[in-house]
Amino acid sequence: MSLVISWSMGVIIYTVFVYDIIECIIELLNMSNMDNLIYTKEHKYVISQLKKARLEAGLDQSDVAKILKRQQPFVSRIELGQRKVDVVLLQKLAKIYKKPVDYFLSK
Repeated sequence: MSLVISWSMGVIIYTVFVYDIIECIIELLNMSNMDNLIYTKEHKYVISQLKKARLEAGLDQSDVAKILKRQQPFVSRIELGQRKVDVVLLQKLAKIYKKPVDYFLSK
């Protein structure tokens, strides 16, 4: 039974690892067209608030990545403005940082 569990966990870990690699490749391809990134004043504010909230929560990027079941570069790319944050992810981050969603949106 432990062999089956070990094998299953290995497949799950391998699958997650492969998924992360594929996502990184896609993002690198998208980053080659940096003109698509929108660095408006509002976007910069959201990014700064995300980083500020993480630091106030006493978390590093690796901590947040583990909670999200992602790799650390995922969080780094968000904070660098290289990855878009959708509403669902913003809600998850707000919950992790114990902040209301509007904390990240309003000045």
